[in-house]
Amino acid sequence: MLKDILQAQVNQQPEAVAVRIKIDGRYHRWSRRELWTNALAVAGAIRDHGVGPGRRVALYAENSPQWIFAYLGIYLAGGVVIPLDAQYSERELDTILNFAECSIMLCSRAKREIAEKIGAIRTILEIDADSELYHSPPMEEPASRPSDDLMALIFTSGTTGDPKGVRLSVGNITSNIQSALKLNLIRDDDIFLSLLPLHHCYALTVSVLIPLASGCPITICTSLRGPDIIDAMRETGVSILLGVPKLFEGFDRAILDKISALPAWKRRMVMGLMRVSHWVRLKTNRYVGKYVFRSIHRTFGPRFRFFVSGGAKLDPAVVDRFLDMGIILVEGYGLTEAAPVVSFNPADRPKPGTVGFALPDI
Repeated sequence: MLKDILQAQVNQQPEAVAVRIKIDGRYHRWSRRELWTNALAVAGAIRDHGVGPGRRVALYAENSPQWIFAYLGIYLAGGVVIPLDAQYSERELDTILNFAECSIMLCSRAKREIAEKIGAIRTILEIDADSELYHSPPMEEPASRPSDDLMALIFTSGTTGDPKGVRLSVGNITSNIQSALKLNLIRDDDIFLSLLPLHHCYALTVSVLIPLASGCPITICTSLRGPDIIDAMRETGVSILLGVPKLFEGFDRAILDKISALPAWKRRMVMGLMRVSHWVRLKTNRYVGKYVFRSIHRTFGPRFRFFVSGGAKLDPAVVDRFLDMGIILVEGYGLTEAAPVVSFNPADRPKPGTVGFALPDI
């Protein structure tokens, strides 16, 4: 189960970096041991507040390492995590948490004022870095969680309107992680960039749980501005970035704008090289663009390997341009009910306009 997968990584390299985030211009890091210890401390603290098997616990906060500690802590205590959109209004929270019969919430200090207005909530615990939670005696023996045990209740609106609750078991989430790891896309030295809201199953599983299960460090970026994302990639050696179509369409526009600003002769030369690269790629599956467009590759840092797109359909023309420049952009498909990844393009031969092949065991 997930607990055993994570525990194995902690035992293997306890001092390896698990997660980092930039605060006031400086990166703060937590090792695998520290992540695990903090999660066990959260589990111990919430157990003292009555959280045990089946108890539902809301998690209402912005992306941070503490969000991850809280999520894992609820899981280790045997509770059911209800991850909430940090942008939810008081009305939305009240409706969801009454329906979910949830009376305890872990939240950031910034969200406490809203949390205190929610009628269903009786207990509020802050998860910020200076919280007393992390000084609690750690849970000595995490709860035993059978495969069919409810692990998360995720409220998502999809494209249909009001949020609806999706039940995910420990087995649902664990098997999705194991299936993704069987693709052998991830290397031991990869570093993931996590920037999508973690209350989404896609962001949580692919940019947090899968990296932790594979022993790869995570860099959390709380900004969606292109320059901030690029800085985080270059400063921490990110090799894999998970995003949504809007992000990659923004990168695509920025690159096209730079090409458009070139002198006419240089612009014609670049477009000619793109056509040659496209022809070679289709005929030989070789990405000569990575040699021709090295200056663009350098933008993303020396260790960058590929982008992952999900959450919505990606324009095939955008994928084509990235591949012609030798930048690997792979698209997949999933849905929250599937925990969430269903299919994925192979990184060595992605096909624009498709969502690839079903994951192993699906």
